[in-house]
Amino acid sequence: MKPVAKLGDEGGMAMVLAICLTGLLSLLGMWLLLQSKTAFRVSTATTRYESVLNLAEAALNLGLRCIKMNTLFPSSAHLNTSIPKALNVSSPSYAARQLNGGQVTPQIYYSGYDKNPSPGWMLNWQGYSAFHNVHYMCRGEGRIALPSSQGDATTAVVSLAKKVTQ
Repeated sequence: MKPVAKLGDEGGMAMVLAICLTGLLSLLGMWLLLQSKTAFRVSTATTRYESVLNLAEAALNLGLRCIKMNTLFPSSAHLNTSIPKALNVSSPSYAARQLNGGQVTPQIYYSGYDKNPSPGWMLNWQGYSAFHNVHYMCRGEGRIALPSSQGDATTAVVSLAKKVTQ
């Protein structure tokens, strides 16, 4: 007589389900690990971008302060061109320095000269004003060294400035 298979014998099925469930949970854990690593890299890059942008704005403010504190007059070479040229400024003690692990570099360019007075400035009786406008372009650059051999993270911010001088 042949042995007849029982329909209710499911002794190996529990082990198959346990192995499948362990495999699925392992895949889910690996996927979550990769997602958290990607999110960490994105948040690190965003933080680095904000830091470099803040350094660039700090450098721009240093350049604008240099224009405000000192009247930087262009040379004749600057006056004979329509392209903004960098001014050779004796850098103040706060220029091109390390700040919060990064470097700030302010740059000042001469961009124009205007003999017409600014609106609201008084003219003398001959229609001539002793005041004139000098236009500058300030560029602030922030730089942070990256931890690997990828180079540096750099951002630059540019602003135009006008100074009324006598």
